[in-house]
Amino acid sequence: MAHAEDPTVRLTIAEDIATIVLERPGALNALSTRLIEDLNSALDRLIESRPLVRCLILTGSGRAFCAGGDISAHLNRPPNAEPYDLGNVLHQLFHPLLMRLLRLPMPLVIAVNGPAAGAGCPLALCGDIVLAAASASFECGFVRIGLMPDFGAAWLIPRLIGRARAHAMMLLDQPVPAATAEAWGMVHACVPDAELQAAVLRIARKLAAGATHALVATRKAILFAGANSLPDTLDAEAEAQRKLGMSADFAEGIAAFFSKRPPEFRRIS
Repeated sequence: MAHAEDPTVRLTIAEDIATIVLERPGALNALSTRLIEDLNSALDRLIESRPLVRCLILTGSGRAFCAGGDISAHLNRPPNAEPYDLGNVLHQLFHPLLMRLLRLPMPLVIAVNGPAAGAGCPLALCGDIVLAAASASFECGFVRIGLMPDFGAAWLIPRLIGRARAHAMMLLDQPVPAATAEAWGMVHACVPDAELQAAVLRIARKLAAGATHALVATRKAILFAGANSLPDTLDAEAEAQRKLGMSADFAEGIAAFFSKRPPEFRRIS
């Protein structure tokens, strides 16, 4: 859905790399309905731009990455008002967005430029490569307002840091500083704030120069394996590898390997 007002996200494309910036700095980039609609519109434009774009960077503006769901709509409601159906909100807005990001046809690099709280925490962690500024932190923050972690947090976070740490983080509402997140394997790396943009761009450029079909097949395989048995995962692996083995990228990779030169992978169609 298009909006006449200033967008709450900003999409730019330079060379093979797209960057989406959450643009509600005054609200710490909280996930309003409007922002989610604008983010989906940006992803639509991104998909339409293929095969130009081979990697996506997602980050926030201002001093936070994302403060989570926008709870301002719950303020000043009449005492007799019907409660919001939060399950419906998740089904209609948040869950489709999460699955869309996990199934993108290109690698996703996330630059966590500041605090990632509430639903902003799993949003920050759903990338293929996640880099966090030293000043960033990760916090679920749901139990303090009488809710459980959502936006896939209970699926994603224990897989990254283990059950014991996830329980402490979620049940005790413990924030995790960026340096600890790196030590726990929650993020790829914690870097000085001033170096975050350059570090993210280096990784994005490497991914954009890679064999996009193989990179996308890899992220699909990891997602599939997290919810399926080993036999089913092996079957899916064989089918995906069959297709990759017949691709021009594989032929180029083999030729470059034996010629002792860097491969030059084609843009994906």
